[in-house]
Amino acid sequence: MVLLSHLLFNGPAAHSNTFTFNCTGGTYTVISGVLQGNSTCTGVVVLDSSVTRIEYATFFEGDGGSITSISIPASVTYIYPDFPLGFRNSNLTQYIVNPNNPNYSSVDGVLYNKDQTRLIAYPRGKAGTTFSTPNSVTTVSNYAFQCSRYLETISIGANVTTLNDAFFDYNGACWSGSLVREITVSASNSNYSSVDGVLFDKNVTRLIKYPYAKPGTSYTVPSTVTQIGGFRNNTTLTSITLPEGLRTIDTYAFSESIITSISIPDSVDSYGSYPFYQNRALESFTVGAANSILKSVDGVLYSKDGTTLLEYPGGRRNESFSIPSGVTTLASQWTYAQYLKSMTVPSTVTAIGSGGFSNWYQDSYLVFQGNSSLSSISGNYATNIIYCGAANSAITAHAASVSGTVSCQSQPPVPEPTPQPVEPPATEPVVPPTDTAPINPIPEPLPPIDPEPLELPAPEPIPVERPQENPSIEPLAPSEVIDAVFADGTITPADAEAVVDSLMEDGKVTEAEATTLIETLTDGGALSKAEEDLIIDALSADGEITQSEVTNLSETLSADGKFTEAEKELVAEALIESADGQAVTVESIAEAGITLEDLPAEQPVEVRQDENGNEVVITAEVAVALELLTSAGDIVSAIFENPEQLLFAIGNLGADMSEEERKEASETIIAATIVGNIATTTMTTTIGGIGYRRLN
Repeated sequence: MVLLSHLLFNGPAAHSNTFTFNCTGGTYTVISGVLQGNSTCTGVVVLDSSVTRIEYATFFEGDGGSITSISIPASVTYIYPDFPLGFRNSNLTQYIVNPNNPNYSSVDGVLYNKDQTRLIAYPRGKAGTTFSTPNSVTTVSNYAFQCSRYLETISIGANVTTLNDAFFDYNGACWSGSLVREITVSASNSNYSSVDGVLFDKNVTRLIKYPYAKPGTSYTVPSTVTQIGGFRNNTTLTSITLPEGLRTIDTYAFSESIITSISIPDSVDSYGSYPFYQNRALESFTVGAANSILKSVDGVLYSKDGTTLLEYPGGRRNESFSIPSGVTTLASQWTYAQYLKSMTVPSTVTAIGSGGFSNWYQDSYLVFQGNSSLSSISGNYATNIIYCGAANSAITAHAASVSGTVSCQSQPPVPEPTPQPVEPPATEPVVPPTDTAPINPIPEPLPPIDPEPLELPAPEPIPVERPQENPSIEPLAPSEVIDAVFADGTITPADAEAVVDSLMEDGKVTEAEATTLIETLTDGGALSKAEEDLIIDALSADGEITQSEVTNLSETLSADGKFTEAEKELVAEALIESADGQAVTVESIAEAGITLEDLPAEQPVEVRQDENGNEVVITAEVAVALELLTSAGDIVSAIFENPEQLLFAIGNLGADMSEEERKEASETIIAATIVGNIATTTMTTTIGGIGYRRLN
């Protein structure tokens, strides 16, 4: 009882302590020992000794990304290992760790754990075009080389045993392209190899990472490869040839790349989630006739039995598409079809996933045939819905969610074909209207579609004034419309539509317009549900909500120094909408200024593989719980304050960890068990009923 009393009265403080510290050019914040991501510092930053933890995705972005050096004190006992501290500071040249720190160290500005067996972070602005991992390093953290500005060659040392394709990554958060042209591997390394600058496992059976800046626009994968990934965000290759003998296509393997076609060999028998996610250049799939799990029909990818539409090529230029009868499911990864204006859905379809066509919000149609069996639909689809069958709640609910209409027409509308160029008479050339802009500008657009077939002038034509569908005289500026609509303090659906139409007058909602809208709505205090819906509608009016729009929403809502739970929920809703049905990444959560706790419990934040190769969905609830397992002190505290969460966390131990991480977490739990005199028998019995969730 003496030990128990000591823990109860001397455990973690009940209330958070918030401190703000001065630094060159501004300030930074520490809450209960945890360094916060917001900072206005510049130049050299020396963290205060009150900092004990640096959590995942701590951007610590200085004013304009201008921090050049971060000094980590001896007091820091935990640094999240798989996302580099302050990576957004493009001028960051070094991490400096106090020599007395028990867990971490730095060598030549690079951040390591204490014994330098794990390379945690390479400073983004560090000079030099080449870097070799020291012989002591066995593990390279995910995103360790995120956004490095100058590296052209990364050399993997002889003793590295753990790294994956995320060890260096480039995406929208980097603001500029990677210069890495090659990855080399020591010949003495027993786990990895390099062929022509591309990273493989030792036997060249798994392609792990293709360098972003490797010269050339085409690549032929070696014939020995049976598992492929590593082309995510690649914007140099337009053609990749896969070998017969390939068996596994990894999750996100080719996502956001610019390949225009792909031929999947007969041998592929494992197809990950979202391998062609947001690939807007891809025009067709081809699958070998003898493939056991996949088939392609007219360039579209289906399951072998034809019941699931897996991928529709995002770059396919057809304006209409009819789903074959017999298809029951559109997978959530079925892509972003930027040219589609009309999709016909047979009565056999029961579920439509979260993909969509990007011009869904204007002049597009969703046509349901017969008596629809649809039970669920998510994603961005047409606002014009044609359905003549028996009442269907899923269709009705979707129409309401997109402010759409459901009507019955005997014949579905057929998009007018893109007209061929017509030579007008030399004496009276036809001049296209100068005020017509593409609905959704994209690279290499098709010629504009005229609203009516082109007619050559007849002799002595009678001039006819064509009425406009939406006549308007001296249209109001968006800010004037906003002020006028909110003058009476209420928002009707017509008001909301007027605001969005006004903001979209020039084809997009600018950041300044979004900020004005948000500030206007929040002037009256807490947002109503109608006001929240209007903000989401405005941000998504151009087809998608971007990460920068989510960040602007967060910053505008918190500009008054208050960030209410309701406002965080709104930011979380916008962030989830921007993910468009996919897992929300830890970096996007942090950039949005919220935490895992602000997301719905079941929101996916990671898709990984367990030790048996099964895909595992890590939800926000699981991720929050698992954070308990990183500190013995937190575990002991949870024993008395929140034992159910602790049991839930332990039940999910290993869901998002490597073998090394599982070992470390297990040792942490053992230490906490000894200190807290935990009733292990009871916990073991309880834990047996808890598990993590797998994708089927």
